[in-house]
Amino acid sequence: MSDLATLTAHSHPAFFGRLSAIGTTAPTRIWARGDLSLLDQLDQTVNIDGSRASTAYGTQITAEFVADLARDYVTMTGTAYGINAAAARAALAQGDRLIIWQASGHGRPYPEAHRQLIDTIEAAPNTLLLTAVEPGAAPTRFRFIERSRLAALAAGTTLITEAGARSGALLGARIAHAAGRNVAAIPGPITSAASAGSHQLISDGVARLAATPKQVRQLIP
Repeated sequence: MSDLATLTAHSHPAFFGRLSAIGTTAPTRIWARGDLSLLDQLDQTVNIDGSRASTAYGTQITAEFVADLARDYVTMTGTAYGINAAAARAALAQGDRLIIWQASGHGRPYPEAHRQLIDTIEAAPNTLLLTAVEPGAAPTRFRFIERSRLAALAAGTTLITEAGARSGALLGARIAHAAGRNVAAIPGPITSAASAGSHQLISDGVARLAATPKQVRQLIP
């Protein structure tokens, strides 16, 4: 396990510049553990987000898209239930670059049921774990919302693979769009409430429709 580093706007101005679009709530410190060189590849990073209550369709399509995109781009996601965990596992299976944003502090794995997944990520090469809260801090609803926003601003592209109408992932997608980042969403069955948020992002012009990984690749310079 690598040492824990504290990042600031002085030490990493370009990184914090990306996060500044969040406004007055932008963090002044980020705690990081792992491969800091991944912060130099954020334009080529795809942030995968979506519902914690994912369906079998959402989990499968997330794994398929990540398996394709991870060959050429850095994957960014979290370790929460549902879409985040599916994306993290798919990136690990490829043995490729992975950035994890956490809503809890280092040393406080969350959810506890994913402790083994988090331990595996920390032990793997080419991975980086980031959080805006101090070591040992517990996750809160606000911290989950902040995590989604920060990840969406840090990455060059955000891909919503499945999200319901009230999913917190939608907030991240909208702030990313407002900041000029690339945003895409995978459509689901029109009868599925689990994809209602994804469909709304597409309908509102916030996200480009992504029916194939190629359509996501076309957004990335």
